[in-house]
Amino acid sequence: MGEHSGKFYDAKKMREYCDGWKELVADYARQKEISDREFLSFQETDSFKGMTADASKTFVKKGMGRMLSEVAKNQRKMRKAQEEVIELFENMVDSSQNARIEYDTLEMINNDFKELYYIFKDRADNVRKIVDCLNNEFGNYAYFEQPDSQTGIDAFIDLCGGGYDTAGYLRKCQDKLAAFDEQAKALLNGKNTMDKAKKVNSHIVYTKEALAPAPAENIKTVKVTLDPVDNSKVTANTTKKNSKDDMYSYLQRYYGFTDEEMTYLKANYPGLLSSLYGALNHSTVDADIILKRIKHELLYIGLTEEQTNYIKNLRYLRDNAAYKNIKVEDIQIIAANLFKNNYNVSFVAGMLGNVFIEGDFGNLEGVNPGTNTEYKYWNVVNKQAYTDEESGYTYTYYNDFSFRHIYDVDYKVYKKLIGPIMEEAEPLQDIIGCGSVQWTEYSRYKLLMECYEEADKLGNNDGQISYDECVLGETKCMLKELSIDGNFHSVVVDCNHDDSVSAAQTNAKIICKEYEKPSKKDEKLDERMKAAKDIYNAMKKSIGE
Repeated sequence: MGEHSGKFYDAKKMREYCDGWKELVADYARQKEISDREFLSFQETDSFKGMTADASKTFVKKGMGRMLSEVAKNQRKMRKAQEEVIELFENMVDSSQNARIEYDTLEMINNDFKELYYIFKDRADNVRKIVDCLNNEFGNYAYFEQPDSQTGIDAFIDLCGGGYDTAGYLRKCQDKLAAFDEQAKALLNGKNTMDKAKKVNSHIVYTKEALAPAPAENIKTVKVTLDPVDNSKVTANTTKKNSKDDMYSYLQRYYGFTDEEMTYLKANYPGLLSSLYGALNHSTVDADIILKRIKHELLYIGLTEEQTNYIKNLRYLRDNAAYKNIKVEDIQIIAANLFKNNYNVSFVAGMLGNVFIEGDFGNLEGVNPGTNTEYKYWNVVNKQAYTDEESGYTYTYYNDFSFRHIYDVDYKVYKKLIGPIMEEAEPLQDIIGCGSVQWTEYSRYKLLMECYEEADKLGNNDGQISYDECVLGETKCMLKELSIDGNFHSVVVDCNHDDSVSAAQTNAKIICKEYEKPSKKDEKLDERMKAAKDIYNAMKKSIGE
């Protein structure tokens, strides 16, 4: 990235900074007016006469008064320069009041899209060759049209420049920021603000020495220096920057990355870590966005390239209108953990075909009281009440927890509400559905709660369940149930482990009947088998199966 690395501009922060300056300048002007009145009163007084008095009055008028006037004048010029910089950015880059542009982040995004461009172009070339082969082989019987891939290639070039380093919209944005930076420096240099500041500073030093003459010979006064603006890049912080190792250590402590995770990120995503560190110092919102992407990339630790492609390809589900609103990120997390535990693609597809239909992470089942007679405890749970002694508020499952998520509610209250019911339940008694699998049976529900709390202890140990702790807890619960020591390992044994779409459909059927076990499960088999087929095909998409 060269000389422009690290440059950024935040219109909102700049406006906040300049508005703060405006207040300070206005306050200084108000205080100066008070001083001017006092100076004038001192100059016009007749009670202080003589040569010393005249000299003092002249000093106050030409020394103190002039100094304050020059400071105020210089402040006004600096405020004007600030407004000109803001206006310059609005004219050259973006007029939005909330605009934010960061050179390094744009570079990272541009490189990501260039990688996608080459992948797309490679796939398009392969398709073209396949169609040519088909026409050569069967051209006497039918003609196969070549798909129009140029539209997609042109779109990539418009966005990231394709194979050209200096082309594309993202590069244009970077160039705008760089051009603005040069213009802003030229504008500020033209204002000669630093030389004027030095002049004001000399008056301040002169006035200080005049008012407080040295009590002894050869006194050492403090030398005030101001560094001039040069053409080097502007940085957000003038203090000495920490080394990369210090940055990595800080991020690891702050976010709780494991040694394995940090080693992986340093090797594969150093740019993301740098962006996270910069965002953490300037914007927690931006930091949260970058952290979300980092956590997503951590899914691929320990996976083969093939497994990684399977997980990434789940995004193709959104191309199907039936799945456009699914939470792809959630099922990618489940898929990654299943792959890491040596389950193959047809088993993973069968599991996902059930999970994403049945629920999502932390989902608390909602059933209207009195509408279901198949499971008597649903009505009992819905009517269960708990009164908080401190607030006096009475919680009920249906009003305060039904149709919500475990990470959005008070987990401590939830446990107190559900506790009495769990004490009375039999191991196979259905309680209430929770989570991505909708764990319902008491024994399974109890294991899920234990996994949630285990995840909380590994997290911030605050007695509440965050989204990340919820994801970790449910993943642990699923893997424990399916493991060789788990109560549902027989499901794994019964499944078809061939790598085929038919195996994925068979597995979806087995998992629905033996693991998910939803109400009226026989009526739901076709839906889940179709979902498993679609998920399998999505995961296999990039390798042509």
